[in-house]
Amino acid sequence: MTQVKLDMSGFKTIEKALSDNYKVRVGILGSSASSNHKNSNLTNAEIGAKHEFGSVSENIPRRSFLKYPLDLKMGEWISKNKSLYYRLLAEGSTRKFYVAMGFAAENIIDEAFNSSGFGTWAANSPRTIALKGSAMPLIDTGQLKNSITSRVMTND
Repeated sequence: MTQVKLDMSGFKTIEKALSDNYKVRVGILGSSASSNHKNSNLTNAEIGAKHEFGSVSENIPRRSFLKYPLDLKMGEWISKNKSLYYRLLAEGSTRKFYVAMGFAAENIIDEAFNSSGFGTWAANSPRTIALKGSAMPLIDTGQLKNSITSRVMTND
């Protein structure tokens, strides 16, 4: 009679990792959101919202630095990093994957700032260029760009 032994010792680790319920938040978070923007009575979050969505009343075109860049690039990053996820899942450390995903999102957003939204942002008006001394949209003091962070949280 043949006996088969099944080693299930690694299953508990994977089962626990799969039950972890993480999400990543990326944007202008925490104290950065409520900090006043340099030379302005607006907060970083208010300035960010005006540019992310645009403002018809203030003649500010939409320059998405969060949603569009992440929609454009994040899926590719996830596809390229599936093996990392599976390895961390087997180790019971899926939180590390979400941390890495947050850093990747921050880098994608940084690329968007450096490339004028991957070439999609409207150019600054001649008046804006004269006021700030630069033709680069959303880059003046760097405060908005530097306020972008990520945070891993549980879905509870």
